[in-house]
Formats: sequence, C-alpha cells, structure tokens
Amino acid sequence: MNVNTKTILIAGGILAAGAVAAIIIKKRKDKKRYDLPLQDQYKQQERPDNLGRVTPEWSPQRAAQALYDSMNGAFYTDEDLFFGTAESLSQDQRMKVQDYFNENLGEGDSLCEWIEDDFSFGDEDKALALFGHEACTFCWTAC
Repeated sequence: MNVNTKTILIAGGILAAGAVAAIIIKKRKDKKRYDLPLQDQYKQQERPDNLGRVTPEWSPQRAAQALYDSMNGAFYTDEDLFFGTAESLSQDQRMKVQDYFNENLGEGDSLCEWIEDDFSFGDEDKALALFGHEACTFCWTAC
C-alpha cells in the first residue's frame, strides 16, 4: 500500500469517526430536552375547568415532536424517548398525537410508516399496538 492510499484511508476513518461522534452528541443533546418528567412537558397553559379548578391544557405538539426526535436520523432510534413518551399518554391522547404527527411532522409518511422503518420485531409490534395498529407478521405493511 502506498503512502497516498494510507493517508486517504486514515483521513476517511477520522471523518467517519467524527460523523458518528457528531450524531451521538446531537442525540444526547436532543434527549436532554426531554429529561423532565414527561407529563410536565405537555403543560401548555393552565385554565380553569367547570368547577373552577385549574388544570393544564394538553397539546399533542410536544409529544409528537418527541416521537419525531426519537426516530429522526439515519443511525439511531431512541427507544427510551419513544416509549417513555407514548406510554405516558392515554389512548385518546395517542390518537391526537398520531394525527398531529401525520399532518405536521411525517414528511409525507404516517407515524405508522415511521415506526415500521425505525423499529423491528417486538419493539415494532409494541409501538404499533400503542397507536392502534395491529402487527402483521406476513404482511408487507401494517399501515
């Protein structure tokens, strides 16, 4: 192996390691945004209910963004963030989050399709079930 080839291979290895490190650092930085207890993140503003009690007004935007952030990226899916977010929601809230994701964040694909692309085997089945989709072992897609 000549000197130029060796230099190019070393430079390529350094660039690849730097790219992987940058992805890991970004994912950790994104995860820190969601380190608060998940329910606290969904509080948008407080409003009185019919009995005069102040209750938080919930919005699907933050939860949908957390799901998007957990799956966005080519090399890594943050299962802890995904399942921590999804499991903290009621079924009705999950449906609202799914609708919000499909309309605003999916980049042309549904949440179901994102799940199928990012998860596999048992985690895929669990994630699909959380959002009301049946896992289909011998089907091309459950969406």
